[in-house]
Amino acid sequence: DNGFSLGEKNHWTKAALWETDIRVPFIIKAPGYAGARVTTPVSLLDLFPTLCDLTGLNDPVNADSSRYLDGESLVPLFTNDHAFGEERVIISSVKSSGSEGSCFPQYSMRSKTNHYIKYAIGNIATDTTCIFDSTYTEKEFYTIGAARDIDPYEWDNKGMAILDSTVMEYMEQWLPGGSLYMPDLYIAVDDEMTNLNEEMLTLFPNPCDRYLHVLYSNTQTQNTLFIFDATGVLKGSEKINAINNTPRLDVSDLEPGYYILVIKTDQAIMRGSFIKG
Repeated sequence: DNGFSLGEKNHWTKAALWETDIRVPFIIKAPGYAGARVTTPVSLLDLFPTLCDLTGLNDPVNADSSRYLDGESLVPLFTNDHAFGEERVIISSVKSSGSEGSCFPQYSMRSKTNHYIKYAIGNIATDTTCIFDSTYTEKEFYTIGAARDIDPYEWDNKGMAILDSTVMEYMEQWLPGGSLYMPDLYIAVDDEMTNLNEEMLTLFPNPCDRYLHVLYSNTQTQNTLFIFDATGVLKGSEKINAINNTPRLDVSDLEPGYYILVIKTDQAIMRGSFIKG
């Protein structure tokens, strides 16, 4: 689990982006590898590709053979702490309805040495306009040190004093919209999208042959629909106009088998399953 503040930085519990709240203790014991300490930042997204690598399984891919996973296998780091080459940056974010970040995500960017936090000010539940203004952005920047030997408790904030830092500019390229950002290959689920309501999604006929009808409760006219096979491989996606809330899908190209259908709206993620005969 992620961390828990017990008074550090005069903060209690979770939901902040400081190191005490987002850092996760991480130990791997793998056959054939000696003990080592890794200073390269890693993410929980790296767990699945690492397990695939250790067990000799191929990473799942999309229908067009493009990469499906967001994370990277950590096996190369077991023997070489510099295996990932250029400075890797790990992103964390907070976006929660009813509190800070209700309009725009607050971002943490963590490299091997530095920690950069970027806030959108005025970004609270009572702000119903949700109009982003970069002039109200606040930044924190800490040099923690690769061995956590410089500022491990993040008290020396250089953020607003070095707004023109090339290091900060580089780290921002890992944010959504930046040149180094890896686009979502599945669905990013934040605090506003954790209610997976299967009762709202009805698929018929089920099993189906050529056509599948999707019935669900929705107030948005444009949504995104995804179809995955039983192993989690994305088989197709499309934008759907759901004014009548009953789109009809042509699934004749799918092989017979079990599938999961996911619809993402602005308010929720809904899912259901069907069998292609």
